[in-house]
Amino acid sequence: MKKLFLISCCLFFSYASELIVYNNLDEAKIFAIKENKPIALYVYSSNCHWCKRMEQFVFSDEEIKKELNEHYIFVKLNKDIDKIPQELIPRFVPTTYILNKNQEEHFAIYGYKKSTQVLEYLKELRLEF
Repeated sequence: MKKLFLISCCLFFSYASELIVYNNLDEAKIFAIKENKPIALYVYSSNCHWCKRMEQFVFSDEEIKKELNEHYIFVKLNKDIDKIPQELIPRFVPTTYILNKNQEEHFAIYGYKKSTQVLEYLKELRLEF
């Protein structure tokens, strides 16, 4: 019985992965160059209802976490308090930017999107890098 419990726990925890999140764009740029991955920059605001839904329903999705962890450097910045380059400050939140190798905007996902839509964008965009 104990062995069965231990095996089921191991299977559960191996499936439930944590999203690797950077909260500093400069630091993330170093890792992006080192790992040869594009940056996915998620800009949000603390008092934004749709931002909370993105985190609750999109960035908690296992397939999204796997895609971001394997193929992107994921950066999460608060529009109201974090240092964000002027050209990447969105007019509204949530906004997720995909940055190219020069750390310039390649693509932007504006507003709340369902996890299936975001996953489709991420898979399609990674093929461009």
